[in-house]
Amino acid sequence: MKTHTGEKPYECEECKKKFIRKSHLNQHMRTHNGEKPYECEECKKKFICKTYLSQHIKTHNGEKPYECEECKKKFIRKSHLTLHMRTHNGERPYECEVCKKNFSLKTYLSQHMKTHRGEKPYECEECKKKFIRKSHLNQHMRTHNGEKPYECEECKKKFSENICLTRHIRTHTGEKPFECDVCKRKFSQKVHMIVHKNTHTGEKPFECEVCKQKFSLKTYLGQHIKTHNGEKPYECEECKKKFIRKSHLTLHMRTHNDERPYECEVCKKNFSLKTYLSQHMKTHRGEKPYECEECKKKFIRKSHLNQHMRTHNGEKPYECEECKKKFSENICLTRHIRTHTGEKPFECDVCKRKFSQKVHMIVHKNTHTGEKPFECEVCKQKFSLKTYLGQHIKTHNGEKPYECEECKKKFIRKSHLTLHMRTHNGERPYECEVCKKNFSLNTYLSQHMKTHRGEKPYECEECKKKFSAKNCLTLHLRSHNGEKP
Repeated sequence: MKTHTGEKPYECEECKKKFIRKSHLNQHMRTHNGEKPYECEECKKKFICKTYLSQHIKTHNGEKPYECEECKKKFIRKSHLTLHMRTHNGERPYECEVCKKNFSLKTYLSQHMKTHRGEKPYECEECKKKFIRKSHLNQHMRTHNGEKPYECEECKKKFSENICLTRHIRTHTGEKPFECDVCKRKFSQKVHMIVHKNTHTGEKPFECEVCKQKFSLKTYLGQHIKTHNGEKPYECEECKKKFIRKSHLTLHMRTHNDERPYECEVCKKNFSLKTYLSQHMKTHRGEKPYECEECKKKFIRKSHLNQHMRTHNGEKPYECEECKKKFSENICLTRHIRTHTGEKPFECDVCKRKFSQKVHMIVHKNTHTGEKPFECEVCKQKFSLKTYLGQHIKTHNGEKPYECEECKKKFIRKSHLTLHMRTHNGERPYECEVCKKNFSLNTYLSQHMKTHRGEKPYECEECKKKFSAKNCLTLHLRSHNGEKP
């Protein structure tokens, strides 16, 4: 009857929380005194109540008695099945009285209410950072101790969070449990499905108070805000570079360890991100869903279309803080900044030479192996990069898509156009630190530096004379063979 009358006669002396039953109070007190009287005989893990121990034991014997009728997935606890069913039916029966947000579990609502009260009862002893949930504190502690208790049985990869393991397992099983109710497209992560659904509705309910930019997820807004306050909490242990998002750090780490866990089943090419693999698969299917309204050219990725549109509108949204030079792509700005900082994050594992761009490092490594896996079908010439092969093919079909606005001269490569433009504007952005001489290309500066070091790696086989640049040797050889340029 107490559940009907609302009577809760048993009060906790520590936090004043009230309970209907004395047994509930006794169990609650263990959250304060840390008592865990129920121990698992298998792994010695302890629990505050017998129910939790019983549920835990099922993890050892593999028992999963509760099955979802929709997708046949099985669960150890009935509560887990109930929660899972809400991913199918979208049910969120618990509503916040303050902001009217709905939740699938009462626990989630209780935790959410703390955000309105500003309550963060769980503090990290290492760095004093506070958290709303104890699980968030436990997860945070792993950033200090490096613990990764969740292991994938398929590939033995370890994770600091169970949810990360669950998502990872889907890369093996191909499971996509989240379906868009508009177009029926399926996703492996709920957040991806939510973002996708907003492409149908155009809804972006979360607005930045600083610049008014809107976002489809609160998480995206939170990450964006860091760009205003300069916060970069994730640091690379290898090179100390910092990042706004943990996912950016994870991706960056692959530039050090060259990890590419996602393999294309068609051509066996590997990728560092599943997104890259998904985009790559479109090249096999011939799918190009993004079309330019100006010239009708089609693209595999929306980002490629956005980048292409800048060739029409001349937009260059990325500016270098050092010299104010602007770029149409963020990656171009990143590479440019390295000309100021001297950063060379890509190292050849053979000779330890470092490079500012990964593509330069890959080409250089091929000088050790001699590998040139990409062959031209027309003239059989081989190349170390697929990009180089693509550029070479244009010499056969006469395609020159890059035109100089000044003199209308056309070029096969964009880099050739960039170099040519310097003949018009006189730009020489690369300066020698020794004699302050300027050069239009970093390659020219590198060759010039050899004159200061006395380095002459190019030797004439006829007379043994040495040169600092290959083109100087080529010119010299004409004095032997009588060739006139």
